[in-house]
Amino acid sequence: MNAKTLAQLLVPVATLALAGCSKDPVSVSRPVGISLPVASKDAGAGGAIAVDKNINTENGNPYGAFVNDAVNSLGGRHPSRISVVALSLELLQSSTNVTALEQVFTGPVALSFQMSGSNTIYPVGTATSPTGTLAGASASFDSQALPPADYDALLGGQFKVLLTGTAPSGFATANATADLVAHFVFEAYE
Repeated sequence: MNAKTLAQLLVPVATLALAGCSKDPVSVSRPVGISLPVASKDAGAGGAIAVDKNINTENGNPYGAFVNDAVNSLGGRHPSRISVVALSLELLQSSTNVTALEQVFTGPVALSFQMSGSNTIYPVGTATSPTGTLAGASASFDSQALPPADYDALLGGQFKVLLTGTAPSGFATANATADLVAHFVFEAYE
């Protein structure tokens, strides 16, 4: 997948989100990709899949860079809120024994954030029956309602990205590894 294709998927969604905001964001991230590999062995009872990864463990910590840019834009102050305005799920060509998202998931795939400390899970978005190698997802996360401790964890990149879904029959025995990347576009506000 090339960057242009990903941008074509995410930019229109981010643009629509910006149009509905009463205040302009002080910082907008480039797509922050989080790798979330899913193997056949990850399919549990009934095909349930649940994988997670800390947001701050990606090479170069792109989420941390986004927060730092927001803080710098605000003269050293923390943003008052952070939202996710675009979201997609991509299956990389490096996957084995699967070539499309529908070979990994049947039905919706949910992405959530689980805050360190409280372990509270906040829904971020859902890809409804993803197909092909790149699927857009609805984005629904806004930090306005987070309690202070969870917002501090969000600012500090102290949370996991959770991916949950259901595998189709046959995935558990396919000896497959789906190299998945969830792409997020974040906005920070004064």
